[in-house]
Amino acid sequence: MRKFALRTVILMSLIALVIAGPAFAADDHASDSTTKAASTPSKDAPAATPAPTPAPASTLPSAAPKPTPRMHMGSSPDNYFGGFSIGASLGYVQGNGDTQVIPLPNAAEFFNLEPQTLLLHPHGVIGGLRAGYDIQHNKWVFGLLADFSGSGTTMTAKESPIIQSDGTPFPGAGFLSAKEETKWFSTIRVRTGFVVDKRVLFYVTGGFAWARVIYGADTSFPPGGDEVYSTQLNRIRGGWTAGAGVQYAIHRHWSAGAEYLYYEFTPVGKTVNGNPLDPPFQVGYIWATEGQIAQGVLSYRF
Repeated sequence: MRKFALRTVILMSLIALVIAGPAFAADDHASDSTTKAASTPSKDAPAATPAPTPAPASTLPSAAPKPTPRMHMGSSPDNYFGGFSIGASLGYVQGNGDTQVIPLPNAAEFFNLEPQTLLLHPHGVIGGLRAGYDIQHNKWVFGLLADFSGSGTTMTAKESPIIQSDGTPFPGAGFLSAKEETKWFSTIRVRTGFVVDKRVLFYVTGGFAWARVIYGADTSFPPGGDEVYSTQLNRIRGGWTAGAGVQYAIHRHWSAGAEYLYYEFTPVGKTVNGNPLDPPFQVGYIWATEGQIAQGVLSYRF
């Protein structure tokens, strides 16, 4: 009986080993596969990228240099007059419009009128705007200037009685008169100057000038006679101008100064028939057109 039991126990143990053996073998294989997978990289897994090597300090890009600001003509610390500028002016004009009165065909035949000159000095206020551009090189300044001004320059001269060619007065209350009036005045000119103590500029200037001028004249013989020799002209005149000035820089942009100009235009002439006509007698008039301007100037420089 004991032998049977012992045989039965041995047989059951063998059967259990047969059943449990493959399971233990599978577990060992799975454990070995896991260990190999951890130690051996997979063919499908991407290769690890090595960390970049720092570049040598000498090859690193340096900071970009700051651009040097461009300096215009007026950016120098000692440059108070270079660059573009605009301004305004206000002044006074003393003109010369002396008018010659000429009897035609000659004084001997036109006995009732002596050749003479009426003294005419138009004067008045002038004011307007200006613009210019200057280049300053060290202490020297060179530039171009244009201006336009309205003018109240006017005067009328009158003389009575009329003096005849023998020096005696013409009978009656006849008279001679002449008029000159400037409506506007404009110039385009160059200027050059020298800077003193950084802020004071002394300069000379010259160029072309234009003006709208109204001229008038009368030789009136009534009531002692019948004829009147009268005319009026409205002309735009051209000529030249020259002068000098001083300018003081208040600070970097603003400056103030004073300027003197002389201008001269070609004289204007007109021959006038009498009313009523009385051939061959005529009267010729010749007007001078020149003057002097003194003005203050205020400018802003960009």
